[in-house]
Amino acid sequence: VTPMTVSLALRNSPKISETTKKHINSMAQRLGYRPSQWARALRSQKTQMVALLLPNKVPQFFGKMYETLQESLVPHDYQPMLAITHSSAKQTGKLIDRCIDAFDAIVICPVADVHANEYFIDKLKSQHKPFIVLGPFSYENVDCIINDEVKSSSSVVNWFITHGHKKIGFVSGYFYEVDKLRFEGYKKALIEAGIGVDENLISISQNYWGEEAGYLGAKSLLKRAPDITAIFANVDITAVGVYRAIREAELRIPDDISVFGYADLEEAQKLKPTLSSVNQHPEIFGREIARLLMRRLQKDLSDYPAEILIPTSLIIRDSVRER
Repeated sequence: VTPMTVSLALRNSPKISETTKKHINSMAQRLGYRPSQWARALRSQKTQMVALLLPNKVPQFFGKMYETLQESLVPHDYQPMLAITHSSAKQTGKLIDRCIDAFDAIVICPVADVHANEYFIDKLKSQHKPFIVLGPFSYENVDCIINDEVKSSSSVVNWFITHGHKKIGFVSGYFYEVDKLRFEGYKKALIEAGIGVDENLISISQNYWGEEAGYLGAKSLLKRAPDITAIFANVDITAVGVYRAIREAELRIPDDISVFGYADLEEAQKLKPTLSSVNQHPEIFGREIARLLMRRLQKDLSDYPAEILIPTSLIIRDSVRER
């Protein structure tokens, strides 16, 4: 038979009789033959793969998002491939260079360096391949998917306010784009409630992130505002440090100070008392990424550039109480 007949048979084409398919597949199995994916990619200009560049593999968020994305892409014969950047601009740049030619589309989570993100986005735009940014980058006129960060953070502060808190602190490490929006939501809720923004209740570290930023930030707040009754940490890992500072000051959670985190990571559930947090619904992220990717891969640009806002929900646990 001809090479074309073999190709059609191995792809289960209806143009080839079942008898011929059976013979060809039997022979391929005996010879240990398998189609070359790279040859197919060269011919079709498609690899059927999507690169997913993420800072880490945190199971509660990125892990769930990846699993849902994979489940959503399989029916379309696409496979996401995960690469970890560790939030490094240098590593992200290297991965983009390696992925541009080898993948049909790229999903990227930005780094803290604003200028690096601008460079990455410009580079991806120049390749004329679909890509999605996980973050608030609609001002770059690109497809992006993100939680409604301002609304989510306002909901946390409003929970505190409706439960009798007025001295509500905000603690964060150095700012990513999403942290800026969470801070905006924090201020918005206070202003709308007529409480106003007190700089003594805000600690944003320029040199630290995560637990250390939470620890140092909470220590500073307790010193500057000893009457503080609630602290909103920009992410759960920051809240771990907040807990340490509160206990070091011989105060109790939530009896003396209530604490709220963000992202609903495993750390939130392991802390004692268990940490109240914001569920970002990573499974919805995964489905929405897949839906938008497939539209772009099918050349549907009718809504380009799209900004998709994923809803969140508050998870109330033992770290908060009414005043």
